[in-house]
Amino acid sequence: MHSMLQEAATVMEMAYMKTDKL
Repeated sequence: MHSMLQEAATVMEMAYMKTDKL
């Protein structure tokens, strides 16, 4: 199942990883 919540969580995770690497 692909829900908006799951998508938002993925985007947030990607942004978190990007910030962590920075």
